[in-house]
Amino acid sequence: MSGLVSPAARGLRVLAVAADLVEVAEAGSLLGGGGIVDGRSAVVFPAAAVATPVLLGIVEQGHLAAREAVLGVVDEAVSFYPQAEYARVTTSYGKAVPICCAIVRHV
Repeated sequence: MSGLVSPAARGLRVLAVAADLVEVAEAGSLLGGGGIVDGRSAVVFPAAAVATPVLLGIVEQGHLAAREAVLGVVDEAVSFYPQAEYARVTTSYGKAVPICCAIVRHV
């Protein structure tokens, strides 16, 4: 598995260095199409809790369009429901923390 990169990791990398709308759209598609949320099924994945600090860094320093994309993805991440078997994450402050709480703590 060493050569595989998840859609979440790839989307974050592309978004962090996005210089134009095409790159922002590519990253948004990766993140919103199953990377950290799935917009079609309104599901949030555990990767959203880990990705939130990176996304917030992009809001502070990224391309204007990337900032807007991040805010949309984070909004979806706290609004969507997780799949039952993936509803909680382990954090530095606790085990079995609901994904939405782990995200909001960063915000």
